[in-house]
Amino acid sequence: MPECCTDMERSIFIIGMYSLWMQRNKRRHGEDQPPIKVAVHWSIDMAHDLLEIVKPKEKVSPGFAKPA
Repeated sequence: MPECCTDMERSIFIIGMYSLWMQRNKRRHGEDQPPIKVAVHWSIDMAHDLLEIVKPKEKVSPGFAKPA
């Protein structure tokens, strides 16, 4: 449903849910876990990276450098 949210918002949501699930697993197994703020920043960074990977690259036309 593209009218619901953007690709970036969907990416953040999905990766955020993954991060929460991983924290849950770590907690259940007695491992140390990062603060929630760190997990949120990680999920946003990961979503941004994934979006950049799938985004079509813009073609760069060869040009000449302008003298300064």
